Amino acid sequence: MDSYKLHRTKQAQLVQELEYRDLLAQQVETISDIGHFIYDLVSDTYTYISPGFARIHGVTVEEYLARVSSYKDDIADVHADDYARVEEMYLQHHAEGSEYSIEYRIHRADGEIRWIREQCVAHHISDGVLQQSIGALQDITEQKNTEAKILETKESLESEVKQRTRLLANTVRQLKKEIARREKIAAELEFMANHDALTGLPSLRLCKDRLDHSLAESRRNKQKSAVMFIDLDGFKEVNDRHGHEYGDAVLKVVADRIKLDIRETDTVARIGGDEFVVILSSVPDLEIVERIAPQLIDQISQSIRIEKQEVVVSASVGIAIYPEDGNSADELIRQADRAMYLIKESGKNNYGFIKPARSN
Repeated sequence: MDSYKLHRTKQAQLVQELEYRDLLAQQVETISDIGHFIYDLVSDTYTYISPGFARIHGVTVEEYLARVSSYKDDIADVHADDYARVEEMYLQHHAEGSEYSIEYRIHRADGEIRWIREQCVAHHISDGVLQQSIGALQDITEQKNTEAKILETKESLESEVKQRTRLLANTVRQLKKEIARREKIAAELEFMANHDALTGLPSLRLCKDRLDHSLAESRRNKQKSAVMFIDLDGFKEVNDRHGHEYGDAVLKVVADRIKLDIRETDTVARIGGDEFVVILSSVPDLEIVERIAPQLIDQISQSIRIEKQEVVVSASVGIAIYPEDGNSADELIRQADRAMYLIKESGKNNYGFIKPARSN
């Protein structure tokens, strides 16, 4: 084979190889939505754009080259919100020859808006002046749409979490209010179960519980406890003459007077009607009991003025002592009650012990 034929054969092989590479490049561009370009700054036109470049803009290579005669034409399809940013980047690149990477939107020939990522580097510089740039651009619309959906989902989830957090916080507040309300009701019910509704004094149930504690303490300390059973004299006449509401007001006054004359460690209870019980805890000797009893009678016997009406009631007080008169709450209350009846039978308005030897 002469040299001419050999040269032609090599040329044919080279052309075939170039065509193959060109076809391969087009396939790569199609698959990855990438396009390439070479831009000549001297003539202010593209010297090359790839089919992928034109496809991204929605036109053919020939159509795109025909409409671009300056960089102004090149960026004419850039979205208005991105235009100033893209123009600034182009001018900076043209002046300095610096690399750039930018993302922006374009209006394609068919009117569709697409997101573009463009990267460009200086390709040829002569005497310090940029002559040509080479770059690539990629359609990243799907990526942007995915990011937008992810962001939207994230914001939706965050909004839902905030809403549920607010709902949960509100539920917690409501539960706390409900718990507080129920605790208040429970406390009120507990109080009502253990206290007299009229005077607020302990009821017979709480009185016995307090007496049990008093007896346990007296056993430990080897001291005495005293139970006073008080029944008002003349209260029935007050009720009959002035009515039950007036009688209730008298009972409140009497309750307050009894509380004034006993120690903080002692207990006064209303066990029904006009009957009261006083528990004197840890009594070292009977002199204390014999001092408190007449004081109570004297306080109760003072005149009571309510609604411009003045009345007088007195009290009969029976006393039982632990351990001489009993070892349990029920027994001591029963013995004090018996002692009170003895006082009633002997003239009222006095006090006395269950055993005659200690009667006053």
